[in-house]
Amino acid sequence: MLRLYHLLLGSILLVSIPVGAKFVLSQFSPPKVIKSPTAAKLPNSNQGNIWQKILGNAAAPTNWQVAPCEGNTPLLCVSSKGKRLGTVEINIYPLANNEDFRNRLLAAGIPTASLIDYQSSKYQTQLLPVLNTNSLKLDYR
Repeated sequence: MLRLYHLLLGSILLVSIPVGAKFVLSQFSPPKVIKSPTAAKLPNSNQGNIWQKILGNAAAPTNWQVAPCEGNTPLLCVSSKGKRLGTVEINIYPLANNEDFRNRLLAAGIPTASLIDYQSSKYQTQLLPVLNTNSLKLDYR
């Protein structure tokens, strides 16, 4: 004999199983890859922001946006639902101004005096340990 509480329990299970499955499956899915908007799509943007040139595809959690900030400052803006969560600043220093890094390149067998394509396979195995040294400092603010 089917009782009222059986129907109530069945309807609760019928609704909660798909909701629970969606929640559990979303925990195992990879983050969404968001393409960086081009300078033409950003209102009031200046061509000087270096992030526009180097960002490419950026992985961000669901409902987050990662895009170069407006203007020519070297900032990457991270936001969610229209609210800015933070920024990332990039600074580029000429090799001639960084004596320690230049010495590490020379110690790894990579010449620093001439124009070299550091992305070529010839230098990749030598360059990676130099970049992974703890002497390269990141400034977290």
